[in-house]
Amino acid sequence: MKVKIKISGKLKAFLAPVLLFIALLFGGAYFYHMIEGWEYVDALYFTVITVATVGYGDFHPTTQIGKIMTILFVFIGISLAFYFFSLLGRYILRSQLRREIQTRGDTKKGKGVIKI
Repeated sequence: MKVKIKISGKLKAFLAPVLLFIALLFGGAYFYHMIEGWEYVDALYFTVITVATVGYGDFHPTTQIGKIMTILFVFIGISLAFYFFSLLGRYILRSQLRREIQTRGDTKKGKGVIKI
């Protein structure tokens, strides 16, 4: 039995960044679990705290490869997080503008076409 899930066009823009972000978090956690020898929950905690730019300092990599991975992880993770939140902000802004235009009645014939 096949199950088809239909995703609207608006949500498709969020799907790839969200999946990449989740993969980055769990992939990073797996890496730190294997290389640094941390418990998996501690490794996931470290990845989330690092990407969120909080950096409590209670965990830190001690191996050379762990430190190098953290440098790469910070650049990629923070960039991906900013990209996702910019998409979310754009979606919210467009939704509000669309509602305002429809409320004012600016979408009637003869007044032009506005595509948001």
